[in-house]
Amino acid sequence: MPLSMPLPLRASLLTPDMALYVVAKRGAVGLTRSAAYDHGKDGIRVTSNSFLSKAASPEEIAGMVLFLARDLAGFATGGVYTVDGGQTVR
Repeated sequence: MPLSMPLPLRASLLTPDMALYVVAKRGAVGLTRSAAYDHGKDGIRVTSNSFLSKAASPEEIAGMVLFLARDLAGFATGGVYTVDGGQTVR
């Protein structure tokens, strides 16, 4: 895998040369889910966002953040949302 590929994308693909980064990234996902589970009963929503800075414009990132902050996303908790223009599914 090319080393020029952005780190979040490489972690999503689980390359063996990125073991420490993958462990940290997966730990952040687990922490997000655990915090959502622990605090959901208090009406607190916890989400995590993963952005590839070269892939998304500030406006595209803001769109996801604004959506998650609104009451319309009231049932969205414990999820990790990637804003990358589909790079992690290619």
